Amino acid sequence: FDVPIDKKEFAWQPTGKWQKRVPQAEHMLKVGQKAPNFTITTPSGAKLSLDKALAGKKGLLLNFWFVSCKPCREEFPLLQAMFPGLNEQGFGYLSVDQGDSPSAVAKFIEENKYTFPVGMNGTRKSDIVAKYGVPGYPTNFIIGPDRTILARFAGLDVEELKTSIKK
Repeated sequence: FDVPIDKKEFAWQPTGKWQKRVPQAEHMLKVGQKAPNFTITTPSGAKLSLDKALAGKKGLLLNFWFVSCKPCREEFPLLQAMFPGLNEQGFGYLSVDQGDSPSAVAKFIEENKYTFPVGMNGTRKSDIVAKYGVPGYPTNFIIGPDRTILARFAGLDVEELKTSIKK
C-alpha cells in the first residue's frame, strides 16, 4: 500500500448527496447569524433543546464531537474542567455527538465521569450537524442569549475558546 497512485487512476468524484452530507467550512454558520433552534435526545432518552439550554443564560457553548475523535477526547477533560465555572457565571454548555450509538456515548460519558449535558445528533430534518455546517471535529460555537453566533471554532483551540467566552 505504499505504492503511489497516479491521479489519473484515482477518478472517484463525490456525488451531490455526499457533498451535502459532508459540509465544507464555508457552509459553517457564521458569526452574527442566528443559530437554529433544535431538540435532541440524550443517550437515556431525555430531550434537550437549544432554547431551553439558553433560557436565563448569558450564552452557551455548543460542542460537536464523536467518541472515536482523538481531538474531541483530548478536549473533553478541558471542557469538563471549565463546565462548573461556566455554570457559575451563567453560561450554558451543550454537547452534540455525531454518529455514535446511545450506548457508546453513555458508556464514554460514564467512564470518564463527564457531567455536562450530551445529546445525539438527529437525522434528516433534525440533523444539527448539517444545519450548523460542521466541517470537522471538534467544532464549537459560542451562542448569545438571543441565539446569535458570537464565535465559532473548527478544531481544538482551548485558549481561544476561553478568551471568547470571557468576552
